[in-house]
Amino acid sequence: MSASASPSAPTRGQVLKAWAPAFVYMAFIFVLSSFELQATVIDELPFKDKLVHAIEYAVLGGLCSFAALRTWPLHPVLRTMSVGAFLAAAFGVTDELHQSFVPGRNADLLDIVADTLGALLGALVAAVWGRRRRHAVGPGRRKKGEVTE
Repeated sequence: MSASASPSAPTRGQVLKAWAPAFVYMAFIFVLSSFELQATVIDELPFKDKLVHAIEYAVLGGLCSFAALRTWPLHPVLRTMSVGAFLAAAFGVTDELHQSFVPGRNADLLDIVADTLGALLGALVAAVWGRRRRHAVGPGRRKKGEVTE
């Protein structure tokens, strides 16, 4: 049996299924960033929209890390978590660049910082959650419905 046919290696369909939520969420962020938003509730919060940015990108960091963990299950968790966090933070940079071209919006370096911190937090939560799930299943045990050869 070749390494690519290993039961641990995900199929192309599994990889696409793992990344689909992150890509859909990225599209959602892009669409929201295309409009001038009037958020009066956010204006009353301390640090204004930085908390919203951190939460928004924590979700994306978690989705990207979860997808990375599903794509490269044999790699160390820290490495796959880092890939997820990096991709989410990089998307945050491109989103800020995109906002600089949208009337009524602007790019803000502090938004990028908030996006990056959120992405790191989301990736960390996804990695811990993924690790707990793997340990709960344990070696030699199967998840419900899992088929082995």
